[in-house]
Amino acid sequence: MRKISFLVFGLACIILLSSCGGPKTDAKKLETLLKAHTQAFVEIASDNKIDEKEAKEVSKLMEEMRNFNSEIEKKYESDPKGKEMLEEYFNKNEENFSLIYTDYYNSLFGLFNCEGSENLDL
Repeated sequence: MRKISFLVFGLACIILLSSCGGPKTDAKKLETLLKAHTQAFVEIASDNKIDEKEAKEVSKLMEEMRNFNSEIEKKYESDPKGKEMLEEYFNKNEENFSLIYTDYYNSLFGLFNCEGSENLDL
């Protein structure tokens, strides 16, 4: 659990330090966030049990992802050129992001195969 907390703290620092960036930076932040969350979910599910502390950690990670997505939506709602650049970046890297999202959702859904999954508040 200590590894997960350190990972989340490190990720938060990276996001905070690089929060002022363009579409490419934002896409890379998303990629980093998805990979970190995937790793955390896999670690949590590794023993096929989710305790209360781990359930809270999952909720915290999901809230972090929602906040990041809201931040991106707000940032680009009044910036059509930036939004277009972001979409172009995702399109150019579609295969990579497809794999990242597949791993992310597989790890997230894997949590529901664990004992104690009823404690998850997603």
